[in-house]
Amino acid sequence: MRLLILTATAGEGHNSLSYALKNYINEHHKDDEVLVYDLYKNDHKLFAWIINDLHFWNLAHFPHLMRFQYKLSLENKVDKNHNGSVTFGRLAKKGVLKQINEFKPDAIISMHTFATGLLNYLQRKDILDKKIKLFTVIPDYSPHPDTETNLDFDYVFTPCKEVHPLLINKKGFKEEQLIPTGLPVHPKFYEEVDKDAFAAEVNIDINKFTLLIFTGGVGIGNNFKVFKALSKAKTFKDINVIIIMKC
Repeated sequence: MRLLILTATAGEGHNSLSYALKNYINEHHKDDEVLVYDLYKNDHKLFAWIINDLHFWNLAHFPHLMRFQYKLSLENKVDKNHNGSVTFGRLAKKGVLKQINEFKPDAIISMHTFATGLLNYLQRKDILDKKIKLFTVIPDYSPHPDTETNLDFDYVFTPCKEVHPLLINKKGFKEEQLIPTGLPVHPKFYEEVDKDAFAAEVNIDINKFTLLIFTGGVGIGNNFKVFKALSKAKTFKDINVIIIMKC
């Protein structure tokens, strides 16, 4: 099997997922070939700068505006064939088609919403060989804006089955499309960790209950509000709180 993984640099999360999946396949399915391709890194450096450096600058300086914009995008049902993901994804059409023609993949998996938008366009215009299977990964525990763009893909890999009712009832997916695989991660996250050494490193009391808060990063999540609400609880002093910012 030949698998083409499409990503786009916007922070390192999408790339990390892509290479984690590639490394897993290389290790456990040695006869398969995997290629990871960044939509904009080489051929559209200006746009790559916009969606990465400029985007993070906006998040740092105007976080409330970015949260509001994200909230509006998430709540409003979008046209799966005409949205921002399709528009920006089409910028990479030439480079992606070149990779497809040269690599001749049996399946393509999208790790970024712009890649999904492009695949949606190529599929709808009958530019893609219909034998190529199309997959996508939802890389968070909440659907992104423009998630509807994935509706005609063969399978959607989700982080957990708990998100399926939202995807089915509010986004229009079919239950048989959704596969709760969890997120592909680096093997180091499966390694055993010395709990005492870790507790000493992050300065927590290992005898206390530990609460891990993991929400959207890059300014989108409301980690501070969650922490502030928890701090009002009577038992707050009796627990450890670890907050992870995902970028």
